[in-house]
Amino acid sequence: MRHRSTVAVHGLAATLLVATAPLAAQEISSPYRFVESNRELSFSVGAIGGAEGRFGLGAEDGVGFGAKVGFTLSDLLGVDFGLGYADLTRQVIDPTGEEGPVSVGEASVTQITIDARLRASLTGRRTWHRLQPYIFMGLGLRGDFADDQEADFAVAEEFRAETSTKFMVRGGVGMRFIPGQKWVARVELGGLLYRIDTPPGFSNEELGFEQVEKNEFVSPATLEFSLGFLF
Repeated sequence: MRHRSTVAVHGLAATLLVATAPLAAQEISSPYRFVESNRELSFSVGAIGGAEGRFGLGAEDGVGFGAKVGFTLSDLLGVDFGLGYADLTRQVIDPTGEEGPVSVGEASVTQITIDARLRASLTGRRTWHRLQPYIFMGLGLRGDFADDQEADFAVAEEFRAETSTKFMVRGGVGMRFIPGQKWVARVELGGLLYRIDTPPGFSNEELGFEQVEKNEFVSPATLEFSLGFLF
C-alpha cells in the first residue's frame, strides 16, 4: 500500500513539474521595452562652459535652463525643439594696457538659444533596462539680449563687445531613462559652436595683435539634466 502511495506522489509531482514548466519559461522577461508614446515635453537645468574666446570677450561659464518638445519620427529617428535661457557674465576688456589686454569690469549676458535637433536612438523605439542611449545634432540661433552696461563705458566704443544673434550648431550624446510609459528623465553631454564678434578696435595694428579676425568660433561644453513626461 505504501508503495502505491509513493508512486502516486511521484506521479503527481512529475505532472505538476511538466505543467508548470511553460509558466516558468513565460516569467523570463526581456530587458527591452517598447516605448508607445511619440511625444515628449521636458524641462531642464544644466551647466554651460565658458566661451571667452581669444581676448576673453565672450560669456563665462554658468547655469542655464531650458525646455524641449520632442517627437518620434521612426524606429530610429526623433526630433527635438529646444529653447534655452542663461544669465551669464562677460569681462569688459581694455586692450590698450601696458601689459596687454586687461579686464576693467564685468557685464551681464542674457543668453537665449533656440534650436532643432535630430535624435538617433541606439536601441530604436525600445529601452534596454529602461535606458535609451542616443546621439543628436542640430542647428539653431544663439543671441545675447543684454544692452550695453555701465562697465562697457569704461572702454572706448571701438573696444566694446557687440551683442548680436548668430547661427549655432549643437551636438552630443544623451541617455533617456523611461521607468514606465509616462515619465522620462534625460542627461545630455554635448556642446555648442557659434561665433562671437571681435570689436573693430582690436584690429588696430598699433596694438600688436596678429591676424585678428572680425569674429571667431567658440565651442562651450554643456551638461544638461531634464525631467518630463510622454504623451
